[in-house]
Amino acid sequence: MVKIKPNNFSTNSQGTPVFIVTSFPQRFNDFFESIAKNHAKDASTRDYLWRFVLALACLEGRVSLTKITAFTGKWQTRQSIVRFLEGDWNERGVLLESAMTTLRLLGWKPGRPLYLALDDTQIQKRASVMEGVSKMFLHAEKRYADGHDVILASIVYRGIAIPYAARLWTSKEACKKLQQSGQSIKFRKMTELAADCVRSFPDVLSKVTVLFDSFYLCKEVIDACKEKGFFYLGPVKSNRLIKESKNAKKNKSKQVGSYSTGYLAEHGRLFTIEGSKVKHRIAGRICYLVKAGTVEVIS
Repeated sequence: MVKIKPNNFSTNSQGTPVFIVTSFPQRFNDFFESIAKNHAKDASTRDYLWRFVLALACLEGRVSLTKITAFTGKWQTRQSIVRFLEGDWNERGVLLESAMTTLRLLGWKPGRPLYLALDDTQIQKRASVMEGVSKMFLHAEKRYADGHDVILASIVYRGIAIPYAARLWTSKEACKKLQQSGQSIKFRKMTELAADCVRSFPDVLSKVTVLFDSFYLCKEVIDACKEKGFFYLGPVKSNRLIKESKNAKKNKSKQVGSYSTGYLAEHGRLFTIEGSKVKHRIAGRICYLVKAGTVEVIS
């Protein structure tokens, strides 16, 4: 628990009292020590890092640079915080190491199974000028808007999701604009970024299963899982094509929906699944999923 002294309060632009942090809380030493040592080499970067992380953890509602500046007692200007975020420090390493630290605090030990969840989230942006912004269809609100699309990878353990990797997807048009401004950025598909997240997870002496939706059931992600020795599990759309083997003729391919229905009726067996009160008829078969590779389809 961090003790807040009476003089650690200020007011925002609306006159609402807000507390500020002016010195490093000693109780956070264990969390920040290894992260700062490995990924923030100089003292200045470490000072920025712990203040920024505390601000994100403590501030309510929409977080902005103005709020972060006020939270730190105007320790630095907005411009200096932007320079820190764009500076030469290992932000990916910080996120991964903090995730592994949190995982160990939850009692995980090598040998215990882990799940990795892949998904993407849309973040609407209202600013008139911002790098990497693209016009996208917001699925939740059923409308188009400017925003960022972020691929997020999380560790799932004991029912708790711990983000360990994030990749910003940039459209071809946005990449061209950034290249014209002198930045070296290459367009990559969302599935390629998701595969990169899988490969970035450290080798652990545990069974790891990667979970994703039907969009990420593709060759890029499956190959990444196989390279790491991870199991993977995801739904497949009923109109995807499968064949008995990779070398089977194209006219021998069938849609998953029609194939699995017939195969389940003929070869399905009843199984009891933990948490379910009824038995389920299940059938599985190794086959070739077009544009993905050899997989086991379970109906």
